[in-house]
Amino acid sequence: MSFREELTYRPALATGWIKCDSIECTLSSGRKFRYQMNDYPFRIDATELEIDKLVTRIIMDKYRYCQWDRDHPQTNQEVEIFDAMKTWMLNHVANAQKFRAKSEAEGSA
Repeated sequence: MSFREELTYRPALATGWIKCDSIECTLSSGRKFRYQMNDYPFRIDATELEIDKLVTRIIMDKYRYCQWDRDHPQTNQEVEIFDAMKTWMLNHVANAQKFRAKSEAEGSA
C-alpha cells in the first residue's frame, strides 16, 4: 500500500467517512476549479445516489459564489462541475473499497 493510500483510506476505514481537504479539477472546457471539502465528508460505501445528493448540495453551497462565475455570468458550467466532482468522489469510494479489501487480505484491517 502506498503512503498516500494509508493517509487517505486508513482513517476512512476506521471512521466510515472519507474526508478530503479540497478538490481540484480541470474541466473539458479548460476551466479549473478548486473547492474546499472539509465540510463535506462522504461514506466509504456511499451509493451513487448519495454522491449525487452531496454533489448537488456542494454546488448549491459554492458554485454561484466563486469569482469565475461572477466574472462570466453568461456561462453555466454547473453540469461539468457536477460530473467532475461526482467522478472524483466515486473514485474515492472505489479506492477505499480496494484499500479495505487489500488491508483485509493482509490481515491489518
